Amino acid sequence: MREFTSPDDATAVGYAALVKAYELDPIISRPLMAVSGRPINKQTIETDPLTGKEWIVQRPELAGVLQKAGALRDGTLMPAHGQDAERSGAVFAHLDFAVRHEGINLAVLAQLFPRMDRGALTRWITGQPTGRTTRRVWYLYELLTGTELEVTHATAGNYVPVLNQAQQMMGLPRSSRRHRVVDNLLGDARFSPSVWWTPQIKKMVEAGLGDQAKKLVSSTDPGVMRRVNNYLYLGESRSSFAIEGEYPEDRHLAGFSNLLARADRIDRVDKATLLRIEREIMGSNALGDWRSEQTYVGRNIRHRNYIDYIAARPEDIPSMMDGLLDMMTEGQEYGVDPVSLAALASFGFVFVHPFPDGNGRTSRFLVHQVLAQAKFTPPGSLFPVSAVMLRNEQVYASALEAFSRPLMERIRYREDDRGVVTVTEDSAHHYRYFDATPQVEYLYDVIQETVANDIPLEISFVRGFEKFVKASRRVADLTDNQVNLFVQLSTQNGGQLSRKKRKTEFSDLDDKTIAALEKIYGEAFAPDESDDDEPSDGAEP
Repeated sequence: MREFTSPDDATAVGYAALVKAYELDPIISRPLMAVSGRPINKQTIETDPLTGKEWIVQRPELAGVLQKAGALRDGTLMPAHGQDAERSGAVFAHLDFAVRHEGINLAVLAQLFPRMDRGALTRWITGQPTGRTTRRVWYLYELLTGTELEVTHATAGNYVPVLNQAQQMMGLPRSSRRHRVVDNLLGDARFSPSVWWTPQIKKMVEAGLGDQAKKLVSSTDPGVMRRVNNYLYLGESRSSFAIEGEYPEDRHLAGFSNLLARADRIDRVDKATLLRIEREIMGSNALGDWRSEQTYVGRNIRHRNYIDYIAARPEDIPSMMDGLLDMMTEGQEYGVDPVSLAALASFGFVFVHPFPDGNGRTSRFLVHQVLAQAKFTPPGSLFPVSAVMLRNEQVYASALEAFSRPLMERIRYREDDRGVVTVTEDSAHHYRYFDATPQVEYLYDVIQETVANDIPLEISFVRGFEKFVKASRRVADLTDNQVNLFVQLSTQNGGQLSRKKRKTEFSDLDDKTIAALEKIYGEAFAPDESDDDEPSDGAEP
């Protein structure tokens, strides 16, 4: 169990108190809450210097909800202590506080509910039959545990949404008449990550990156854009493989590029679709089903195995993947923010790791499918997300490690002398209910970079290349391969050919012709050139 130590002169409340009371060990990336034991004018944010955990420290008088059921007596907070606190009512005061003020944290609730006394919970719910919080807790208990409480159907009270849409991103609404609640979770008990509305995510959604990209593409000559898209598809394929340390032959890359180009034609991703994608990526090495063995990601250093990540247990994969795929379908139908849904699908897939190999490339393909299906992507084009991830691999790794590092601190496993890993206890809840907020923020940053830099640079390059081709014909009779090589070498060397390359690659051209071509190159690829300007023939006046 991780020890969540509250700040000095403050007492943990809400989820933090429940975690301590029941000795839970969930992955919590959100700030925890505490009540200050000394007068403060407003809430503060404090960070534990050892763990880096953030705490929101509230003014004592703002924790009025905890006065209910004896959680606050004579101004002193009574911390929760398991079933004793259930009898005193303190646990339910903390639970009420958490749901009201911290949102729905399925990672905590999935561990908490099986450990609670069912009778005490039933009495709390029946004591407040129309309560907005009690009905939500009642619904979530039955959803997550699969156990029905001895509570009669609710007959009064307006329907209440499970998630507060001002706090958390919601999914397709589904009404429960028994509880008089609206289930607007992003998924269901099989798979339901959470996304909290952070200032960064709100800002990115409002920026309209999809519309920015469409405007950029529509303002570009169609002929130029066709060549740009060819480069983008091939580059995305090459980058996605390179992230995995693989550099396949062009034929294989072309196959993956064609797969990317067809992403917008896939209306719904199901298991059969994923298996076809696996075959495209892995060829004859494709398994053709979910894996049946435990897998992990690790390194072998000096004959010693270091495990960096352990994927979901094989027996948990079918239900998780069914839940993930249904979440994608319902999210697309409901109109969940496309970039957020793409992050949920992509990172959720790679965290579960349902295939023996090819999971990373498949996960990045899902980004393109979700964005294309939602018409977020400009028609016939894509966002070169893998190129950005490859260019900034450490940042990509950090987005993955936001889940993998805390997971590896919690998961229990053994490894035999053959390197076979066995997970020794139930770990499914970690994968089913992870907080995807860091991954959504990351993918938005990636998309923004493609719109601000990668796509414009590719358009600029193709425009410059076409200008160079047209003008160079007036100076030298170069083959297509020579044109490509001249541009490539000049780009690598700051706009000029090195002396060595002049002799080895272009020995048939004299210095005057080389100088003229270098001048054409400079004018063609000048950043301030307009579409209509053409470089001169490079000749001196």
